[in-house]
Amino acid sequence: MRFRAANAPLRNLYHAEAVGEAEVQRSAEPFAELSTPGGIDSAEEAQLRQLNAWVATIGLPEGELRYELIDRDRGRRLATLDLAWPDGLQPGLSDPAAVLLNEGPELVKIASQQGFMCFTD
Repeated sequence: MRFRAANAPLRNLYHAEAVGEAEVQRSAEPFAELSTPGGIDSAEEAQLRQLNAWVATIGLPEGELRYELIDRDRGRRLATLDLAWPDGLQPGLSDPAAVLLNEGPELVKIASQQGFMCFTD
């Protein structure tokens, strides 16, 4: 008996008439894109790729370009780090690190609060 009561709303949805075109247009508005700090241009990308190549030649792991820093508790993107080593330059032995070129203090603060050691030069 309980299942019938629970399934009634689902049955109504299944048998509902098609929504009018005006209704679809009204409900299909795009969500506003949330702006987060960070990002690189082509000149910065070239510098970061060169840095990444150098890091690899000295035996350290390459970093991740355009690393998306996520707030795991809230499930939202906090920022985009230019070049990051989320497991540290020496995985398991060092703190997360990031290189942030031409970024403002807001991004450095966000990354630092998430445990990243930040390099801006």
